[in-house]
Amino acid sequence: MMIEVQSLFKRYLEQGKSVEVLKGMEMSIKKGRQVCIIGASGSGKSTFLHIIAGLENAEDGKVLIDGKDILRLSEREKAIFRRENVGFIFQNYSLLEDFSVLENLLIAGKLRKTSASVLKKRAEEILDLLGLENKKEARITDLSGGEAQRVAIARARINEPKVLLADEATGNVDEAMSKKLLEEMLEHNRLHEVTMLFVTHNLQLIPYFDECYQIESGKIKKEEKTLH
Repeated sequence: MMIEVQSLFKRYLEQGKSVEVLKGMEMSIKKGRQVCIIGASGSGKSTFLHIIAGLENAEDGKVLIDGKDILRLSEREKAIFRRENVGFIFQNYSLLEDFSVLENLLIAGKLRKTSASVLKKRAEEILDLLGLENKKEARITDLSGGEAQRVAIARARINEPKVLLADEATGNVDEAMSKKLLEEMLEHNRLHEVTMLFVTHNLQLIPYFDECYQIESGKIKKEEKTLH
């Protein structure tokens, strides 16, 4: 799915004052492209990703995904759109701690009303690919940070999204595992023409992507070195 961001503005109130975080951002990403977004801590990278997913509102602008303006949808319509089209990998995982690894995927998958047998098979295949075959029945609270990170990636993929939004999706694993996970994600995405926006602090990952953008002072710009 193609993503177009037009004149996007986002403000927060801090101590009674309005602070602009995003200042008229413009970006166009073609279907199936793998794009990374870099920027200093607090630059608005996560906010930008959340707005594209319809998880946060903006004061002005448009976020068009295949021509549909996400910002103009009702909250219910946004939830349906995400369920049908978008996978989101949260920086803090946002997993259900009272459930097992497999149950976290199955609960997310049930939103699409896929048959139980197909869903379970798909969930197990994804977990196997991510090296979690021995953790399917483990509780989230019993996992390491790196394992929880991989579960979050698996959950984002359970509904076969057309758009994958990743907020520091490999930030809690070592360098070797980070590259391994990213390579697997990119291979899968390109095979299925999934459009991905990947926020990262790890500049060593930039060469793996088709394009790279930097957020700075509320603006977004395309980096010169885009292809690996």
